[in-house]
Amino acid sequence: MNDRISDKKIIDLHAHTYPASKCSLIDPYEYVTAIYKEGAVVATITNHGTTLANHMLKILFEQKNILFIPGVEVSTQYGDFLFYGSNEEFLNKLSARMDFPFSLLPRPDIAVVWAHPLMGGGMSGAVYSDSYTDVLRGYVDGVEIYNSHYDMSAQSIEKTRSIAELLGAAKTGGSDCHDVESIFACATRFDHEVTSAINFIEQIKNRNTTPVRNHCNI
Repeated sequence: MNDRISDKKIIDLHAHTYPASKCSLIDPYEYVTAIYKEGAVVATITNHGTTLANHMLKILFEQKNILFIPGVEVSTQYGDFLFYGSNEEFLNKLSARMDFPFSLLPRPDIAVVWAHPLMGGGMSGAVYSDSYTDVLRGYVDGVEIYNSHYDMSAQSIEKTRSIAELLGAAKTGGSDCHDVESIFACATRFDHEVTSAINFIEQIKNRNTTPVRNHCNI
């Protein structure tokens, strides 16, 4: 077991399961089994525009005594964003491709992380622009610095960190895993143990996070 995960501070903030995310090769049982094997005690799933798998996932995670933080990935005109929180009513208003929901934000019970900002929107086709930081300031709580599927050159990482600084946002990491081998390739270290969805959200909003990568292998 990897102590760096079982300390309740390391969480992979970007993960997909099949069939909720048709691009994924990981079924819910396979994902839960894999992260349990590594000693994870907190998890989130960010399927594309849907929470349909969450009921099954919650049961599977509870069986392994893993705290589950619901999440959804949305592709917008400004790129892709990860929404986290236990407010299922809010999460159910989201779809895989939609305009950024400015009218619904900000909320104290929802954290918003800008996923792989330099790569734009996977489904929307949005292309990154420096002007987006002015538009999104006050609506985004975190920026994904490390993502195992996209460019992690020193130049790109420096640029992405500067975006987080301009937004006054937390810096996070997530594997964006679509296969078992990628799980935890990138993740986020929280400053304090994550004990609930509210605590998870508060730490992101308070920038109590550090992106990490290549710290374990499933």
